[in-house]
Amino acid sequence: MRTIPGSVFVPVWVYLPVVFGTTSLTHFALLRSANVSNEAVATINVLIAFFLPLLVQCDLSWVNTLCACTVMVFVVLRVLEISTFNRAINSKWTLFEYLEFLATSDNQPLRTIQKAKLEKERKEREEKKLPPLPEKFKPCIAKPEDRTPWFYVQLLTRLALTSVVYLFSRAYIEKYGFEHRFGFISPFEGKVAWDHVVFSAFIYCNLELGYMISSLIGAIIMQTPLVFMFHHPYLATSLRDFWSNRWNYAIKETLHRLSFQPTLQILARINPSVSRNDSTIDKKQAPAVHFAIASMASFFMSAMMHEYMVLLLMPTQSIGENTCFFMLQGMLCFIQIHLQRMTGFATMILLFIMNPLFIGPYARSGLLSTDLKVPVPEVVMDTIKTLF
Repeated sequence: MRTIPGSVFVPVWVYLPVVFGTTSLTHFALLRSANVSNEAVATINVLIAFFLPLLVQCDLSWVNTLCACTVMVFVVLRVLEISTFNRAINSKWTLFEYLEFLATSDNQPLRTIQKAKLEKERKEREEKKLPPLPEKFKPCIAKPEDRTPWFYVQLLTRLALTSVVYLFSRAYIEKYGFEHRFGFISPFEGKVAWDHVVFSAFIYCNLELGYMISSLIGAIIMQTPLVFMFHHPYLATSLRDFWSNRWNYAIKETLHRLSFQPTLQILARINPSVSRNDSTIDKKQAPAVHFAIASMASFFMSAMMHEYMVLLLMPTQSIGENTCFFMLQGMLCFIQIHLQRMTGFATMILLFIMNPLFIGPYARSGLLSTDLKVPVPEVVMDTIKTLF
């Protein structure tokens, strides 16, 4: 992790409140100042998020690097996303509503606005005697009133199964190592193929456990809806279904607001004459090519975000692999929409073939399996290794 002259090193119990507390509370205070523009609020807090982790550093290097990455990527994206809303909306958020948005990219005021918008569209369609629009995919959300004892039994079962997969995949990697393949991979390459399957499961379990446990604690404390990060991605029926509905929902809406929607707006201004009327609500709708370009913009932004994390967390690793992965995924999504013949199995095969482009830097660096691995008693790991 880079430092600058005058950096102060502090213990972890001081570092976490200073970095996260200063960044979020400063942002919230500026948001509540209705006379400060969105642009000013975003600029000030992006600068704070970038420079504060350089000025104040943790005496534990792995905490320092990980938290700096979290602040610089996740919080910055949320700050920019909040700036897309009208000041009449985000300046009235309470602290709980602000923290809920940081965690889930949603909160009660936004849900109220969205509900009113959908109701208005429904009435317009009824007045024009049009059939109702097909129901859009809804993320897996558990409201406070839905979190019954049976819900917690199911959630704990899910976390327990994920923990088992995590332990077995980690034990396998520690015992047999990981043989990485650059570029693409065939499902018939024996141990190399199996290594990539195991390491993919290892990454998935890391994300699932880390996000769900922290989100559950926050949702219980603040009594807010619990949004699941993943919705059974292995059951995806297409690449579009995988990326839009099932994978990393915590960042999906952020990419939509920061890249997809602005790109559509820019394209509409550049070439409005190609827009066609939408007979449903008599508004102009972008043509397919605009949607394709906007989708590629979202994949490009995701690629840049991942490349930045690779550069920050794994500076010895080459960059470019994640960019190739996400841009290829974007192109294949568009092709697949037009072919309309992709099965769920074929979707998983496509993801597997390009798998090395995504997991390569993480696997080669040993970041997740060594530097940032979750503490597990050695006796447990040794017992699991004897099963292989």
